[in-house]
Amino acid sequence: MSFTGIPAAYLVMSMVRSRGNLVLESETVCFDRDLAVAIATDDCGCCAWSGVYPLDANGRCVTGSPIFCRGSLSDGFRADQDGIKTANHGEAALSAP
Repeated sequence: MSFTGIPAAYLVMSMVRSRGNLVLESETVCFDRDLAVAIATDDCGCCAWSGVYPLDANGRCVTGSPIFCRGSLSDGFRADQDGIKTANHGEAALSAP
């Protein structure tokens, strides 16, 4: 975190399933929390899972879990069929940094 206690940046990670395995589809770093959440939300339409992690000034994750996520990391999850259900009921609450 920066000296003010506010994250310096946000890492958006999106994962897809390939042959039953989770694969990292993309990593995006941005400096605006709302934009990071919007990217994760948009990515979840075609990914199994998307999450936002706050980063400190050195690029290290400052939390043990994402501040926002959508989707599921479980084996039975199908983004094309289950994504709508998960988006409506299974998203983590956005917390203040």
